Amino acid sequence: MNEYRIRFINSADETDFDVVVERSEEAAIAAFRKARSMKEICGVEMVSEYVPPTKDQEREALEQIRAVLSDFDVSTGIGAAFYGCCPLAESNIETDYVDSLKDFYESAKWEADRLRRQVKELKLQLADAQRQG
Repeated sequence: MNEYRIRFINSADETDFDVVVERSEEAAIAAFRKARSMKEICGVEMVSEYVPPTKDQEREALEQIRAVLSDFDVSTGIGAAFYGCCPLAESNIETDYVDSLKDFYESAKWEADRLRRQVKELKLQLADAQRQG
């Protein structure tokens, strides 16, 4: 998301500005016009890049993503790859977390590898104990 400063003529015929956070200049202009019902814009300037979106913007984007993914069954490559991502994204939006399925996978894999090593070690200890006892 980017932050745009939009200059416009207000109701007192004075130049004023507002700041809008959107994906593109076109989207910023559309959001500005929708919110203010104004048509006369004097200029648009990108103020900063990589601005965090609002929760409403994230929810709207997630709905668009869900709409696209609804065309793909979990038996497809895309459907399988994104399976479970939308509920996690929704949870991230509501809780301000930044969890990812990749992080969950890597954490679970690390834990499984640790447990495999532990089981192997315990089996060796058991075999030693059985030989000695």
